[in-house]
Amino acid sequence: MRGNQASNMAAAEPVTSLSSGEPLTEGVCFRMYTEKQGLHLGLVGWVKNTHGGTVVGQAQGPAHKVEEMKVWLSEEGSPSSRITRFCFSNQRNIDTLELSGFKTRF
Repeated sequence: MRGNQASNMAAAEPVTSLSSGEPLTEGVCFRMYTEKQGLHLGLVGWVKNTHGGTVVGQAQGPAHKVEEMKVWLSEEGSPSSRITRFCFSNQRNIDTLELSGFKTRF
């Protein structure tokens, strides 16, 4: 989703911003699959590993798509992952998207 397309989506329906973090991951390609799922759902945001071995990120988009992402993150994840806990924070409604694309950060 680029430029005006993202802005048009924001104007068409309520959008939500969500921060997440906490899964402890190692060798399960969690970031790659999270980026792929975010793009599949039409969300914008980012995902990255922390120095402590957890994954953090942010997703923005239509509220129902952000909810789908929450379910995916907390119940499914990457094919090799075993999720025991996932924390979400800073969920809020926003007027327009603050990010573009869905990327893995390093």
